[in-house]
Amino acid sequence: MKTHVAFGTLCLLAFVAAARADLDPETKKPYQLQVVLQVAANRVFTPLFHEQIQRDVQNQLRLSFGDLARIEVTREHPLLSEIESRGLDAAVDSLEGLADQVTHFVLVDYAAGAYQIQTRFHDGATGQTGPFAQRIKVNDRTAVASTVAGLIESSFSPVGTVTGSGKTVTLKLKGSELGVPLDRWVKAGNVFAVSRISKESGTQRGERLEWALLEVLDVADGSCRCRYWHRYQEDALTESAGTLGYRALRLPTSSGPIKVQLLDDTTLQPLDGVRVRVQTPAGGKPAELLTNRDGLAITREAFPHLALVQVLSGDMVRVVLPVERIEGRTAVARVKLQTDRESLAPLEARHGAWLRRIYENVRMSSERSAELSAQLNQSLEKALKSAQERWPPLEDEIKYLDREQEQLARLAKEKKLTLNLREGEQRIDELRQQAKALQAFIQRIESIPENEKSSGLHKLLERALLLEGEAEFDQAIRLYEQVLQASPEQSKVKTRLDKLKLGWETKGDQHKAARVFIYQTWPTLDVAGVHSQLDEAKKALVVCQANGDKLTPLKLLRVNAVHTVNLTKQMETLKRKDSEDNRNRAKTLLEISQSLLRLHNDAATWVGMRKD
Repeated sequence: MKTHVAFGTLCLLAFVAAARADLDPETKKPYQLQVVLQVAANRVFTPLFHEQIQRDVQNQLRLSFGDLARIEVTREHPLLSEIESRGLDAAVDSLEGLADQVTHFVLVDYAAGAYQIQTRFHDGATGQTGPFAQRIKVNDRTAVASTVAGLIESSFSPVGTVTGSGKTVTLKLKGSELGVPLDRWVKAGNVFAVSRISKESGTQRGERLEWALLEVLDVADGSCRCRYWHRYQEDALTESAGTLGYRALRLPTSSGPIKVQLLDDTTLQPLDGVRVRVQTPAGGKPAELLTNRDGLAITREAFPHLALVQVLSGDMVRVVLPVERIEGRTAVARVKLQTDRESLAPLEARHGAWLRRIYENVRMSSERSAELSAQLNQSLEKALKSAQERWPPLEDEIKYLDREQEQLARLAKEKKLTLNLREGEQRIDELRQQAKALQAFIQRIESIPENEKSSGLHKLLERALLLEGEAEFDQAIRLYEQVLQASPEQSKVKTRLDKLKLGWETKGDQHKAARVFIYQTWPTLDVAGVHSQLDEAKKALVVCQANGDKLTPLKLLRVNAVHTVNLTKQMETLKRKDSEDNRNRAKTLLEISQSLLRLHNDAATWVGMRKD
């Protein structure tokens, strides 16, 4: 009876409020399927082979998909160099953002007398990547192209858009009105992973909801009727600020044993001897297990596509996890077994997502300024139009982040949980300053008389102001000097330049070396480099403080935001697969992140951007 009550609780979460319908389900739009071929530098691969495999893969895929997909096979892509240096999985995992196409990366090599093929894809509609790389060996040279085409066809994952709600969810399949049956890819029992599609600073982004799955009940007329399973009540498919809607990607699930690994959410250590109960969504006799010293629980019974995993403390159900069953994959779950701690997990996850979104916005600000500077080289009108388009979304983003902060504070108070909201609040203040600078830019350009808009002086002056805002003071000084050389009567520019030069003057070799480190070394470092050079960064800041320099640390602040985003991404990647090495690396990254935050706060306090 207890089993039915616990699983019944999860079923109640299938009652969802109306999801937003801002997203086009694209039922009449074909998939844009891009295949990126990377054939190894091996003498067995002649130029003729390169051309033939590209042509044969494209022809076979066009025959397989017909009107459902537009096929492009290319041997060029910006990610190929990263794949070569980091490997297929790490490089594809780094892809972000949404796109119009599904991109399949295919690596072909020859070793030990066999052709070795690897493939993995990134879905642009949901922002999700394929759960694993497929690897296969072929002895027959003439079968390479057909094997590649077969792997892509078998791994093709249709996308659906949530268009209805209630006890069950309606998923409208992309391309379902193109006359090509989708039943070879979508059947009852299949499982879809859900992505929340949001808009941040005018850019659409997709974020997979962790522990959120759609189970297909039946398929008819291009729509799937699905039951929605999710761990966190906060992940109901409801309308929320910044959310455009929800899309889902079919997963390559199959029947077999369920493997789950439990880690302590705080220490990341495996949880030994924890009771686990596994059951199909339809009910029936559950499998009762205990985790081993590695935190693993593996059923002897086979489960089709999806299982519900209960984590128990005594007889009390602490966590219920919907787990997709994918061959060769272990579901790794971080859990809190203390009383009431699991109920706090979604709030802490929401707080983490809020911080990540803030830092991503701060990082993007540098890109926006660089683009504006490039547009100024072309024309004031183009730069003005771009700024006018970007300012309202940035203002909306700040409003969203403020609302989310208020919600987090309210929920934390209700649950009697202490959340550090100050870090995010400081970064939002930085975003406000950037929005204010963008608005001022618009007002200045709009105030220029028409007969002066063709003047190069205005372009130079605006570029100098942008560079100053980006803490690129050397370049800004040079441009201000050019303005004064062409127009010496610009008294305000001269005053600004004199003040900037005074603040930018170095005071000795040690001060000069600190600036060189912050401008030339610190921005180029990867995560490992940041770890090894943190002490040098701290020393450089101390030197700037000792010499009264409040300009150089502004560059440190901007670079720190980028490093924080990179650290967060690596930590999220490590969470997906547990190992002793990954746990140790995660702890190290957490220590780096905390040290970086202290450095950031010290610099922000010094330049007057942080209020205690």
